[in-house]
Amino acid sequence: MLPNDVKHLAADPDGSVFASDGGRRIARLTGGWLTNAAILPADARISAIAGHPNGGVVVADAGLNRIWLVSPAGKVHALAGVEQPPGLGRKPVRSDGPASEARFRSPTAIASNDSGELFVAEPGGDRIVIRTIFMDSVTTDEIVGLPHLPALGLAVVNDALCAVFGIGDPPSVVVLRRGERADSGASDLSWRLAMIVGSRTQRGSADGPGTDARFAAPSAISATPGGCALTDGARIRLILDVDRVTTVAGSTPGYLDGHGTSARFGLLRAIACTPDRRLFVADPHNDALRVVTLEGEVSTVIGALRSDRISVNESTVVSKAFGNAIVDDNVREAWGIARVFLRDHRLGAQPWPDRTIQPTSVASARLGKELSTSWSQSDDPDRSGVGLFCLWLIECDERDQGVNEIRDHRLRRTGQDLDRRAG
Repeated sequence: MLPNDVKHLAADPDGSVFASDGGRRIARLTGGWLTNAAILPADARISAIAGHPNGGVVVADAGLNRIWLVSPAGKVHALAGVEQPPGLGRKPVRSDGPASEARFRSPTAIASNDSGELFVAEPGGDRIVIRTIFMDSVTTDEIVGLPHLPALGLAVVNDALCAVFGIGDPPSVVVLRRGERADSGASDLSWRLAMIVGSRTQRGSADGPGTDARFAAPSAISATPGGCALTDGARIRLILDVDRVTTVAGSTPGYLDGHGTSARFGLLRAIACTPDRRLFVADPHNDALRVVTLEGEVSTVIGALRSDRISVNESTVVSKAFGNAIVDDNVREAWGIARVFLRDHRLGAQPWPDRTIQPTSVASARLGKELSTSWSQSDDPDRSGVGLFCLWLIECDERDQGVNEIRDHRLRRTGQDLDRRAG
C-alpha cells in the first residue's frame, strides 16, 4: 500500500500502526513500509478502522455491513453483523440482538475503549445512531438534533464519545456522554448529547473553548492522553478536556517538516495516536505518512523526499513489499514502490547503477526476465514501469557478474528511462 492510498489509520495498544485503503486491504507499518496484513472478503468496503484493546484492529465494513476483527497476525474474524451485500433495490436494515444476528446499516465510523466495548456510528436521517457491541450483544442509541450526515470518525475520551462531522456547514465535533435511562423497569447506560465543539455559524481555523473555536475541514479523529486529535484541512488540532481547541501543527498547505505552525501538510485524511503519544497522519497530497508529537514536532515516516528512504538495513523489507506486490499482480503498487526509490535515488545524486538496492533483486527474480520483458512492452504504464524496473535489477546482477560495454550501455539507457518516468 502506498501513502496516497491510505484512507484510514489506527494504532493498537502494542504500538503497531495499521492502515486501510478504503477497499478490502489492511496494511501494517513495518520498517518504513506499509506491508499487506489482511484482505477482507469480496464486496467488502472498509469505512473505518480502530485499534482493539487486545491487539490488531476492528473494521467497519460498509460493503457487507459487518464488523470484523483483524488480529495482530493478520487473521480476519467476523465480530458482528449479518452479511447484507449490495444489490439493486436492496436496502440494508438495522436491528439489535446477539452479535451474530444483529444487522448494521452503512457503518461510517468505529472506536473502542479499554473495557472491550466497540462503538459504531451509522447515519440515521436527522440523528446520529451509535451501535454498542459488548459481551456478544448489540444495542442502539439514537441521538436526535445532530447533523443528518455521516460521522467521519469516532474517538473515546474517558467517559465521552467524540464524533467528527467534516462535511457540515460549518463542520463540528459532537461530544456524547453516558447517562441513565430507565427501560422496562431496568436501568441501562445510553448515550446523550453533551456539547458541540466548534462554531455553529462560521467555518475557519480559530482556537478557543467550545463554540468559540472554528474548524475548516475536519476528516478524522483519534483519542489522545487528555483529549483527542483531529485532522483539519492542512492542520492538526487538539481538543483538550473535550472542549478546548488548540492547533498543534500545520497552517497553509504545503510540504515541510518542522515544529508547530511552521510545518506544512497537504490536505490530511487520517490520524492515529500510538501509546507513546505520537500522531501518525496520512498526507496523500504529498504521497507521505507523517508523524507528529503532541508537542508539535513534525517528521516524515514515508515520503518521496527522503533520500535515505531505502538503506541496506531496510532492503529486506523493501524486497518483501515489492515482491508481494508482484505476486499479487498489483502492478500499480509495485511500480509505486519502485517510483519512490527512483525519486530518492535521483535526489541522492547517485550514479547508475546503484548497488545499495541490489538485495531487492530477490523480488525481481519472482517475476523473471522473460515476464519482465513482456511487461516492459505493455501499453499499461504501471505494468511497463514494473517490467522496466525488474529488468534493471536483473541486469544490475548480470553486470556485477561481468558484462560487456554494450550491455552496460543498455543498462544506463534503462536507468535514464526509469529516471525520466519517475519524474
